Amino acid sequence: MKNFKDLNEEEIIEEGLRAIPDYLEGIRGTGNFRLEACVAAEVERLKGLYMKANGFRLFAPLTASEIQELDTFTAHFIPILTERTIPVQQKYLRRQRLSQINAATARALCEAPGPSGRECAAFAAARALLAPLGEVTRTPLGSLLCCVNPGRAGAPHLLLEAHLDQIGFVVTRVEEGFLRFAKVGGIDPRWLPATPVVIHTAGGDRPGIITSVPPHLAGDSDDHSIKIEDLLIDTGCRPETAETLFAPGDIVTFAARPVMLQNNRLAGPALDDRIGCAAVIAAAQEIAAEKPDCRVTVLLSSMEEIGGQGAMTGGFAVRPDYAIAVDVSFGDGFGCRAEQTAPLGGGPMLGLAPILDRTFTRRLQELAKAHEIPLQPEPMGGRTGTDADDLAAAGPGIKTALISIPLRSMHTVAETVDLADAANTARLMALAAKEGI
Repeated sequence: MKNFKDLNEEEIIEEGLRAIPDYLEGIRGTGNFRLEACVAAEVERLKGLYMKANGFRLFAPLTASEIQELDTFTAHFIPILTERTIPVQQKYLRRQRLSQINAATARALCEAPGPSGRECAAFAAARALLAPLGEVTRTPLGSLLCCVNPGRAGAPHLLLEAHLDQIGFVVTRVEEGFLRFAKVGGIDPRWLPATPVVIHTAGGDRPGIITSVPPHLAGDSDDHSIKIEDLLIDTGCRPETAETLFAPGDIVTFAARPVMLQNNRLAGPALDDRIGCAAVIAAAQEIAAEKPDCRVTVLLSSMEEIGGQGAMTGGFAVRPDYAIAVDVSFGDGFGCRAEQTAPLGGGPMLGLAPILDRTFTRRLQELAKAHEIPLQPEPMGGRTGTDADDLAAAGPGIKTALISIPLRSMHTVAETVDLADAANTARLMALAAKEGI
């Protein structure tokens, strides 16, 4: 650094501007981004610099001319510093936004019912979050599309995708006041008895409980396995009332609501894949603010749990150059083999499979390493079992990568994720849009 007496006013101002990012970085962890306080603190520091550089008497009262000179310096300095600090402040605010996925947003998405083919309420919840970023449209199969960054003409087009649907049930028959039902998506019937549910009828939502024969009355057979055809939904209604309130085709979802656990963990139904949707939306917000060169479109697809039709048709409609599919994969938990799972909180899982584009996947690995984003490899020998398979084969083919968020207790009412993994997924997608293509 130059000697204080060699610094002129412009050099002192530049000294202050260089220090502003450090000031902001220092207070970033507290969430306190009061611009005025930051500027005021830096002004006081640079006043001292200016006084030393200009031979002020540091340990004696200031003269009237010195006070006037300092006031002039401050009046000149504050507007420059404020103007130059605002974009730096915005940068750190955006970084803080991506440092954690908003739990309230994830809960709102999870609480909106949307089994495969009936994603209307989930669509509406996602549309409310994405509408400020761009026009939201609905495909004939119920997927959501939104261009969040038009990009530069001739630049690559990146698609960010997660599936909007969830597992659930559909009423197949009204029987003596009870409801017979079938699965929508893969559900293990062993944990279903005594589960509270909501039946979504033409006349409104009605509560119910999945019931079955008590073990005391199940007979002497050693086979106490539970089959879906042996289960009923108890609505509490008399038979004649049930016939008027319920009908075959009514959809059924779990009544449980998401809850925050210790250590930044979120648990509840529909996190497969509403947590992926939350990560895509967070990345979209960052991209819309940064406005990179590449065009970026969001696809929240329908029907993944029953075949991936929403991703296939949505990918065909958009025809991007690149796609990142975001889903969940098997997180560690009691009774699960370590080689088949990944630890919650260990970072997103990056898919490695023949159907996935190797060059694009490697680029994501490089970005994660450069920006200190933890990644966990997820090698697969063939298909991934996610929408990535359908996106890669849509139209003439799309260069596709897969990022999965570790999830415990998949396809239950107690699916559990670490929100840090979702945040890092969002960060990596935003980096891919800004630096990766």
